[in-house]
Amino acid sequence: MKVLYWNQCFIGCVDVKKTVFPLLHILLFLTFLLALIIIGRRIERSIEGDVTYHSEALVPYAWDLDYASMETYLSLVVKNRNYARAAYRDSTSGLTVLSVEGEDGSPLEKFLIRIGLAGTHDLVRPVVYNGEGLGQLTVTFVSRNIFIFAYVFLIYVLIELVLILNLNLVRMNESLEERIALRTEDLEKEVTARRRAEDDLRLILDSIGEGVIATDREGGVLRMNPPAQFLTGWSNREARGKPLNEILVCTPEEGSGRIDPLGDIWEKGFYRIGEGQNILRSRKGEEYRISESGNPLRSESGEVIGAVIVFRDVTQEHRLRLQLEHGQRMEAVGQLAGGIAHDFNNMLGGVIGSAELIRPYLEGNSEGEELVNLILETGERAAQLTGQLLTFSRKQKLVHSPVDFHGMIEKTAVLLKRTIAKNVEIRTELKAKVSLVSGDPAMLQNCLLNLGINSSHAMPDGGILTISTGNLELDELYCRNSPFELEPAAYIEIRVEDTGAGIPAGVLPRIFEPFFTTKGKSRDGTGGTGLGLSAVYGTVQQHHGELKVYSELGRGTVFRMLFPLTDQSGTAEASEAVETVGAGETILLIDDEESIRLTAGKILEALGYRILSARDGREGLELYREKRDQVRLVLLDMIMPRMNGQECFHELRKLTPDLPVIMASGFSNAEDVRNLRENGLNAFITKPYRMKELGQLIGEILRSPNLPS
Repeated sequence: MKVLYWNQCFIGCVDVKKTVFPLLHILLFLTFLLALIIIGRRIERSIEGDVTYHSEALVPYAWDLDYASMETYLSLVVKNRNYARAAYRDSTSGLTVLSVEGEDGSPLEKFLIRIGLAGTHDLVRPVVYNGEGLGQLTVTFVSRNIFIFAYVFLIYVLIELVLILNLNLVRMNESLEERIALRTEDLEKEVTARRRAEDDLRLILDSIGEGVIATDREGGVLRMNPPAQFLTGWSNREARGKPLNEILVCTPEEGSGRIDPLGDIWEKGFYRIGEGQNILRSRKGEEYRISESGNPLRSESGEVIGAVIVFRDVTQEHRLRLQLEHGQRMEAVGQLAGGIAHDFNNMLGGVIGSAELIRPYLEGNSEGEELVNLILETGERAAQLTGQLLTFSRKQKLVHSPVDFHGMIEKTAVLLKRTIAKNVEIRTELKAKVSLVSGDPAMLQNCLLNLGINSSHAMPDGGILTISTGNLELDELYCRNSPFELEPAAYIEIRVEDTGAGIPAGVLPRIFEPFFTTKGKSRDGTGGTGLGLSAVYGTVQQHHGELKVYSELGRGTVFRMLFPLTDQSGTAEASEAVETVGAGETILLIDDEESIRLTAGKILEALGYRILSARDGREGLELYREKRDQVRLVLLDMIMPRMNGQECFHELRKLTPDLPVIMASGFSNAEDVRNLRENGLNAFITKPYRMKELGQLIGEILRSPNLPS
């Protein structure tokens, strides 16, 4: 009975196996297939999501055309996700500009792909920024569905193993997703940090006042800041990728040829050019003087990956430096001119004084009187030349009084009409609402006459001479940048304009130098002395004004003068005539020039004075100590050896505080004379002086009611 029972059970089990196992096999196959499909779809969806994310992550790199960062990012993605390939296609050009290949698959995978049992699939996602398509990201991965059939054949003997492997695959997938999520988060942080660093770099570059251009190793432009874009005329987007020498067009100040800063950087490791030695020509044709420097850009490993060029516009600084050099040169020439005038005036003093002393002996001798008058006339003309030299060197004594420039211009126009050629038309345009200045009327009118005559010489065939005025207000910035000593205030502008031939560029910087002239002999046999414009320059400086000249060949020249306005009014009162004959008073004459001591002494004796003379300040001081009770007045030269006139004056005043002193010089500093007057100097007389002028001045002082007896 038991045997029969077990036999029936076995047969039943076998029957059950026969009916259930196929169904179980089919069920397991379908279950496994369904599981594989589900897992495959999850993996595909995961891949699709990753590819979509990566396409979004590529947007900033695609927008900035930063293919190097894009390649780094895709390399990490391909490696971590085991993709076969990742490629980026640019929408503008339609070309694949970047492709990253993954690692080779297993030999079995290669074999299955080769026989067609496995294949690769592409996922394409667009790269879009603000609705604008920048490009496409294509990811290629391998489809492994062939392994499903292998699992079907192995399921019969390895069902438990399959279940374990399936569980492990699920766990591995989850772990992989976690790692991908973590890596994606790291990539996001890295991208954010890099973007922040780039924003900081862009902010720094945009804040720098100097032009900055960064290039790659081949010399192509990578980035330019706003000052560089302004100076070169190229925008950042237009210049990107172009050769540096096409964007930064520089030539040396002297010579020809283009400058290649990258050559020095690659060869020497640096590039330096001093202030204003290079000329930058912008895309718009404008020219700037620049200073430049450059250095290589290196990676963390020290490899040279590019260069950075820094340059600065120094056009204004260069112009101011030239003005300063010109002003210093004119100052030096002025010192030289003043020294020449001093010696010349001393000699003229002897000539004119001797001629005046000879005149009384020639009364009745018409030929002798004529010769003496010729000597005096020639001496006066020579004195006028030295006066112009002193005006240029700012050593001429000023007589300040209110001057109405409009009235002076009208009088000068009348004089010019009688003086210059008739084919020159003179026009006046007096538009200044205020025209009153403080200055020396004779010197200011001489400025107008010199400029008018100079302009007429530039129009030998006729033309138009225009003298115009206007008012303007100068601010501190303008005064600081001017080569003249200006103060912020209201000014009158006087323009003397002609329609003549113009002044050549090579001549223009020298026209105010003493004795420089381009004029030949005139019709009357005389020529230019080269002192007219020098005197104008000196007069403008002495009156704290400004003088500029603009000229264009074939179109004429404009001289522009500025003088500070004044609110003073009234005119100088005429002084009464003073007796010029002395009454035997003793005058101490101190001068280092023997000719001056001789002629001045004779003149003073002829005027009725007794004379004591000394060769320098020290000798004169000793003589005064001996004869102080006799000396009523001292005629003192300003420039002498051993002890000059200023030192002697102060020592004399220590001995006798109210001693009358007249200072004489052919060359003196206005500031020195002002200081002497503030310390009690009675008068100043310019050499060469005439007998009547000297006699009248001494008479005024000795007969002054304020002079102690």
